[in-house]
Amino acid sequence: MHYSTRQAEVMAKLFGGESCGVNGFTHDEIKSLEQLYGFDPEADENPLMAAGSRRNLFRYATRDGLRVMAFLARYCEPGEDPVQLVAEGLVELGYDCELEDDEEEE
Repeated sequence: MHYSTRQAEVMAKLFGGESCGVNGFTHDEIKSLEQLYGFDPEADENPLMAAGSRRNLFRYATRDGLRVMAFLARYCEPGEDPVQLVAEGLVELGYDCELEDDEEEE
């Protein structure tokens, strides 16, 4: 299973999460995706409709993830972590999104 960060992996293992294929997500990440794509988990009372909505949520995220990777590929060195590249750029813009994992790897 692949997670956005090591901390996300730990949180998902401790408190549960969801998966789509080989990717795992924390509950907070799912909520963020729902907000981003305008999904309301409370709107579907029928379990089959709720499952379909969740599948569509992951389809949108997969589509956009592939688009972002195609864009970032030209700026990454071979073997470089594209999430790290994005995080560093966001930190330079003033966002508080440092990847706690990276300090451990150095």
